Amino acid sequence: MHPVLQIPELLDLILQNFCVSPPIPGRRMTLSPEDLLSDKDKRRALYNATLTSRGIAKCALPILWSTIDGVAPLLRLIPPLQLDITLKKWILVKTLRKEDFTRFDSFAKLVKNILPLQKNASRHGIHSSVLFQICLFRGAQPLVPHLQTLCISPSCEYGSMLLAQSLKCIRIIRKGDSYGPHPEAWNLISLLPERTPYLEEIQIDVSPSTQNMRDILELKHLRRLSFSSFDHATVGLGYFKELERLPNIETLGLGSLPSGRPQAAEEKGPNESLHEFPALENISFTSYNRGAVQILSQLPSNTLKTIVLNHTAGKYDDEEEFDWDSEFSGEVLSFVTDKQFASLTKLQINSWGTLDPIWLNPLLRIHGIETFDLEFARCSYLTDEMVEAMTSAWPRLEVFRLYVEDGLCQPSLRSFRSFAKHCPNLQSLSLDFDTSAVPSYESHHEPSNILPLERVSVFSVSSCACVHRKDVRSLTEYLRESLPSLVFAFVENRDNRIMGLCYDSRDWSGVFSGLLELNAEERRSLKNILQPQ
Repeated sequence: MHPVLQIPELLDLILQNFCVSPPIPGRRMTLSPEDLLSDKDKRRALYNATLTSRGIAKCALPILWSTIDGVAPLLRLIPPLQLDITLKKWILVKTLRKEDFTRFDSFAKLVKNILPLQKNASRHGIHSSVLFQICLFRGAQPLVPHLQTLCISPSCEYGSMLLAQSLKCIRIIRKGDSYGPHPEAWNLISLLPERTPYLEEIQIDVSPSTQNMRDILELKHLRRLSFSSFDHATVGLGYFKELERLPNIETLGLGSLPSGRPQAAEEKGPNESLHEFPALENISFTSYNRGAVQILSQLPSNTLKTIVLNHTAGKYDDEEEFDWDSEFSGEVLSFVTDKQFASLTKLQINSWGTLDPIWLNPLLRIHGIETFDLEFARCSYLTDEMVEAMTSAWPRLEVFRLYVEDGLCQPSLRSFRSFAKHCPNLQSLSLDFDTSAVPSYESHHEPSNILPLERVSVFSVSSCACVHRKDVRSLTEYLRESLPSLVFAFVENRDNRIMGLCYDSRDWSGVFSGLLELNAEERRSLKNILQPQ
């Protein structure tokens, strides 16, 4: 064995590269070469490492078992548990004894994170009677004593058995169309104040009960709270005020807000807020124009760093027809500037509306922008001069996404130079541009023609973008030299039948295929990271 592998500290440093970590909430915008390795590949590498020698196994096993999919891998360590072929379930074939848990307990101490089962996971689940018998035998003793992150489905099977004081994060994740009430989830949430008093993060993808909303307010160490954006009006404006009782709250995902008429606000100065959230840095919610302005007007402007708005059609509760405030307007963008969110670093607005570039001008006064992401919005036109203005105003830019409405004015390849010149930290670029003036392949070798974007790892265009087949080779080579650190490039899934136009994105796919040497599985894996299904 190599001498380096005999030093536990160095061996651990190497093996940590294969550690499977819980997914970070929100959409990923950047990639690294390590993302080419799937969680399955990482676990396989760690498993193979445990078979090489006892010294390596001693370091690899804690990393391998630190994150598992569901609790079944642990329960199958209990000897009386066997697979019943008829039931296609794991069942107990004899009475439990204390010694049956010896191996189970030794590995349970290693588990820090439990993730949801993957789509391709085994369908042989644990019979409910097994969990009942373990509960009777173990009593209130938690199954996993050092658990920090628990991701679980709304059925919350075995959830109460996993609650421990070490728990920092709980995510109740809804899959598919599992709408409606979930009493199992309600029961689990009701246990949190007593069983997990030091909880710091909750993500709830189901509609909580009224009592659950009160239970959440008892978690004084809570730093991140997120409600489902699919359930209408989970958080009312009254409860929004109650959230002030959580002094450490840094991130709020309010879900879909009620669409009542905006109420007259108290007279406040431009930098004053109706609510006191001393630690609040990130907020996301679903609303319409005036509803969004109403919420933003009640927030402190000196600490907020992230605003994520899912724009939706507005309708007052006492009206039958939609209030066609539903088209996204510049009112929200102007208010963000007028409110003087000077600390703002991320602005993400998801809307199908048409964007007038004039609305972007006020935002140029906020110089700390690092992420500018207008997903789905279609800019009515976008010139190189406008791109130059944005890049020069936002030198810290790391993520930029803005597409142009079909068939209208698009920026040229000159805009690449603007990003390279003003934004040295840019890592993700999503932009449709005019490819009609692509430099010839021979001209690429003139150094003065290329100003590379050194750190960009992700590049994408919309499915409305087009490129002539004759330009595929030249464009491929131009991007190869302009994006030397590129990990992945792809065509975003968007509606490409607007105004009677329909473009075929296969030529762009041809550009990206020539640009990156990735197989089909790697492409699917990376695209799923950036655009999860």
